[in-house]
Amino acid sequence: MVYTTNENEVISILMMLVLYATTYIYILSQIKLNLPKHILFFLVVALRIGFTITDTYFFSLPHSGMDSVMFENHANTLLNGSLSLSMYNYDNYPKFIYLIYLLIGRKPLVIRAINGCLSLITANLVYKSILKISGDRGKSSDGMLLFLLFPQSLIFSSIIMRESLIVFFATLSVWLFINYVYSKKMLDLFTSLLCLLLGSLFHSGIILIAAAYFFFILIEKNKTKNNISIKKAVIIMTMVILSIWVLSNSDIFLRKFHFITSLESIIDRINYTNTIQVGSGYLNNYTINSFGDLILYVPLKIVYFLFSPMIWDIRGLQDLIAILFDSVFYLVLTINVIAAFFGKCLNKRERLLIKALIFACVLVIGAYSMGTIAAGTAIRHRYKVLSFLIIITFTQSCGIIRSFFFDRK
Repeated sequence: MVYTTNENEVISILMMLVLYATTYIYILSQIKLNLPKHILFFLVVALRIGFTITDTYFFSLPHSGMDSVMFENHANTLLNGSLSLSMYNYDNYPKFIYLIYLLIGRKPLVIRAINGCLSLITANLVYKSILKISGDRGKSSDGMLLFLLFPQSLIFSSIIMRESLIVFFATLSVWLFINYVYSKKMLDLFTSLLCLLLGSLFHSGIILIAAAYFFFILIEKNKTKNNISIKKAVIIMTMVILSIWVLSNSDIFLRKFHFITSLESIIDRINYTNTIQVGSGYLNNYTINSFGDLILYVPLKIVYFLFSPMIWDIRGLQDLIAILFDSVFYLVLTINVIAAFFGKCLNKRERLLIKALIFACVLVIGAYSMGTIAAGTAIRHRYKVLSFLIIITFTQSCGIIRSFFFDRK
């Protein structure tokens, strides 16, 4: 889909290559890879460029099409003045595109390239997070490459969707929080929270990760004799004040949760969404009549969210491909995450940190799963916790995924 003139397209392609080359050189200056992994890293960059050109000029990739075209068209509407920025309140992602268009003009290819480069930087954050906790460069590079080679990562790096931006802010937040755990620098913690706020502008579910940080700070024992230091008290008070501020501005940071006013409102919303029939829908006929029904429904909904399409729901080749190249990976990652929760491979501080990250995954998965009714949407939304699952998995010296996919050497 070509939106601009041929001259602009040439400029767009040049800008894309410059962005990728700059990001590629920057990341390689930060990490050391052996020759096979270096070749793989070059391959994932080349694939992203190829997929970006394909989605722009030839045919739409999976997850692209209606939503991506809508986001871009809304941004262009803001750019040409047909709609004022102050009056537009549909979604913040078109506003982000609009701000970039103000600087470079209407160049959709560049928006895709920015998503691709954000994906590469996110992978670098995965590398640094694993390295910080485990101290193992081999595990770190394996985790980074798994993230980059993951099919949904390749796709969302090449289309105009907000997933790459959301995952970037969430992973950057986690990296900064891990830094805080080791350095105890308040700046790292507050910058981490700021990243969550920015990420929540594009999807509210990301803000729930802050609860996992709060859990860690409350549970962690200080090295001093006092259980609660003045510094810890200041942090807790700051997070409480920040929570109150976020709640008071729920229309900005919690837009997806605006319908939650009572338990009855939650049940009514779930029952309503379960009546919507879509091609890859699941649990469409489940009706909640009591709190007990809700208790049974939540874990079932999470299981379907993580692993759908299920084998018994296969409708054709597309579902089979989704199972083999998406669901199976989440199944293996989930097994490793469960093992990490009960594992004793790390010292006490690292174990608590891993449990906090697992808590963050549970919160985000729980939130997204409740609003998801179809396998296609589940595949898109569970990608938002992929970097978390990989970090948790590859920090474990006793996990099974390395023997499953990678050589330990």
